[in-house]
Amino acid sequence: MPRPYIAVATYPPKEDDSRVVASASYLNALLQHGALPILLPPPADADTARDLLQACQGLLLTGGGDLAAKTYGTEDGGKLTFVLPERDRIELMYTRLALELGMPVFGICRGIQTLNVAAGGTLVQDVPSEIPNALVHSTQALDAHTVEIAAGSLLAEVIGRSGQLMVNSRHHQAAAQAAPILEVTARAPDGVIEAVEARDGRYIVGVQWHPETLLPDDAAAAALFERFAAACSEYRQ
Repeated sequence: MPRPYIAVATYPPKEDDSRVVASASYLNALLQHGALPILLPPPADADTARDLLQACQGLLLTGGGDLAAKTYGTEDGGKLTFVLPERDRIELMYTRLALELGMPVFGICRGIQTLNVAAGGTLVQDVPSEIPNALVHSTQALDAHTVEIAAGSLLAEVIGRSGQLMVNSRHHQAAAQAAPILEVTARAPDGVIEAVEARDGRYIVGVQWHPETLLPDDAAAAALFERFAAACSEYRQ
C-alpha cells in the first residue's frame, strides 16, 4: 500500500516573521511509521487551504503554545503563554476543512485542543489553578501519570487495551467541554481530559500526551502513528 501524504501546518514562529516552522519530532514519527509528511504553508484564504489540504490524505495537529481564549469565545484569564494568533488562524482553518472533508485527523497536546476548539469545544486555560487537586501535568518525566482508556473506544482498539496507560505530560491547558462531535475516551486520575475521538467512527483522534517523544520503545505510541497512517491510506475524497 502506498505511503499516505499527511498534512502538517507550518506557521510563523513570531509575529511579522517571514519564516515558517514545524517540529521535526512529529515529522520523524510520521516517517518512521508509514507516512510521508507534507508541510503546508500558511494559507491566504479558505479556498487556498482547501486546495492544499486536498493534496493530502490526513492532517496531523502538533503541540505548542496556547490557543487564544477568543478562539473559543471566552476572555483571557491571564495565564495563557506563547499565544500566536496567526498559528491559531492557520491550524483552525485547516482543521475545520479536514473535518468537513471527512479526512483522518490526529491531534497531539495542543493538537487535541485545536481539534476540540475547531469542532466547537472549549478549553481549561490553566489546569493547576482550575482543576481541584490537579496532578502535575507539566513535566519532562516520561512516566508522568496514568490515564484511564475507555473500554470499547477506538483508542483502546488502537493501543490494544483499555484501562490504565502510563503517559508523559507537558501541558497546562486541556479540553474543557468536549465538542459535540467528539467523545471523551481517556481521563487522568484528576479528571483532566486526555483523549477524544469522533462519535461517528471516523478516524479523528486527539491525545493530550506526547507519543512522538516516547518513540521508538513505546508500543502504544507507535501504534497511534501506525494506525493513523493506515487510516489515511484508506481515505478517499
